[in-house]
Amino acid sequence: MKLYHKQLKGIKDLKREKQRLRNSIRADKPSLTVPAGGEMGGTLGGMDKFAALLEVLPLDVIQGMLVRLGLPLLKKTGKAVGKNAFSIGKEIIGGYAKWKIMELAYRWGRRYIINQKEKKHRKGA
Repeated sequence: MKLYHKQLKGIKDLKREKQRLRNSIRADKPSLTVPAGGEMGGTLGGMDKFAALLEVLPLDVIQGMLVRLGLPLLKKTGKAVGKNAFSIGKEIIGGYAKWKIMELAYRWGRRYIINQKEKKHRKGA
């Protein structure tokens, strides 16, 4: 079983291949420069502005912003869910009860009809 599709003969070949792969990855990344046409349109060099902003900002700044903005939003949604939790639970339990009643009624009705047919068959025989 081959682990890699190229036949590398030594450490130099391995280092060269590693560098080639790194360069190809860097070449595939979109850049923040203006495209050759000069028009930016809605994107910066193929990236949308939000992605470009996330590329530039350090991770700790992004995490801080998410915590500062996210916690109040979670608290508000938590209150809204808390108010509606009882009605949602009631809907789920009520829906299950209706479904179960319909299932049992179908099963019992089918059993009743089969028993009635058997009774008629026994009387007739």
